[in-house]
Amino acid sequence: MKTYGLVIALVLSMLVNATFAGIVGYRWIASRGSEPPVGTTFGRGGGQGGKSLFSSGKMAQLAGMKAEIRAEQQQAKEKIRGLRQQLFAEVRKDDPDMAAVESLIDQISDQQKQLQKGIVKKLVAQRKTLTPEQKEVFDRAVKATFMKKGGMGMGMGKGKGKGRQTW
Repeated sequence: MKTYGLVIALVLSMLVNATFAGIVGYRWIASRGSEPPVGTTFGRGGGQGGKSLFSSGKMAQLAGMKAEIRAEQQQAKEKIRGLRQQLFAEVRKDDPDMAAVESLIDQISDQQKQLQKGIVKKLVAQRKTLTPEQKEVFDRAVKATFMKKGGMGMGMGKGKGKGRQTW
C-alpha cells in the first residue's frame, strides 16, 4: 500500500512540475513579442488565412537569388582566403615589404566591399518586385541574416568565442 501511495505522489508531482514548466515556458515565449518567427509565412502557409504570401514562381525566384548570392559569397571567400594566405606569407618574412602588405590589405577590403555591394543591390532589386505584405516577411528574413550574431568564430566551430588559443 505504501508503494502505491508513493507512485501516485510521484506521478502527481511530475504532473505539477510539467504544468508549471509549461506555464513558465508559455509566459517566456509570450513575453518575447507577438511577431511570428522568421520564415513562418515565407511560403509555408500561415500568412493570410493559411495561404502563402509568395507564389511558387516568386519562391523559385527568391531561391535562385539566394543561390546566386551564396555562390558569389563562396567565390569571394576563396579569393579573400588566397589573399590572406599571401598576406600571412609576407608578414612572416624577416623583412616584409610593407607596400605589398598594405596592397594585400587593400585588396582584401575591396573584395569584401564589392561582395557586400553586390548582395545589397540584388536584395534591393528583389524587394522592388514584392507587395507590401511580402516586403514585411522579406525584411524580417533579411534582418535575421544581416543582424545575426555569432557565426564561425575564431576557433574550432560555430559561436562567438575566441576558440582554441595556440599562443
